[in-house]
This record gives sequence, C-alpha cells and structure tokens, in this order.
Amino acid sequence: MQVYFRKITRLSAGELSEPLSLLESLNYIRIIEEHSSRGKPKTRIQINPTTKLTKLTKADTKT
Repeated sequence: MQVYFRKITRLSAGELSEPLSLLESLNYIRIIEEHSSRGKPKTRIQINPTTKLTKLTKADTKT
C-alpha cells in the first residue's frame, strides 16, 4: 500500500470559499466578519459554535 502526502502550503481565497461555506451551512463553523474604523476587515472562524464549554461541579459528577 502506498500513501501519498500532498504538502499544502498556501490556499487561495477561491479554493477555500466553497469548503468553508459548506462547513458553515452544516453548522460546523461560524464565520464572523469584523469591521473596524481603522485597518482592513478581519474574518474570524469559530469552530463548532453550537457546543459551549461548561464547568462541571461536584454535584454534576455524582452518580
């Protein structure tokens, strides 16, 4: 069995737009556009936005 590895160095915005929109439509990611008064706009990608981390207490861990 031969395994081929393709080194990914840089992807263009065009190559990423379709996979990112698919992940966003499936609610795996949330794309957040931030516009400030200075500088260029920033795009943040939140992974798995529906899951929120909660802190467990001793009462939560009792069975």
